Amino acid sequence: MAAGLPVVASATPAVAEVCHGAALLVSPFSPEHWVEALGSVLSSPTLRTELVGKGRAVAESASWADGAAQLYRMLSEFTEPSPALVGTR
Repeated sequence: MAAGLPVVASATPAVAEVCHGAALLVSPFSPEHWVEALGSVLSSPTLRTELVGKGRAVAESASWADGAAQLYRMLSEFTEPSPALVGTR
């Protein structure tokens, strides 16, 4: 996306989450759907332009600092003692 190229990706939850609608998502178990999706991207300048534009927007909205902060918040939930458990020992 950041390279300004259209993206065809596997339709799995984690991949869909990071693509934010800026990629054609295809079943990882269907070679026929991959062929169809890649053919669509190669044959449609309009689709390519749409995917590139959406992809650039997604790439520009992402930063390492934001990703690190989000990961830190998530990991903190597992490392901080639960208020319900404090003082139960």
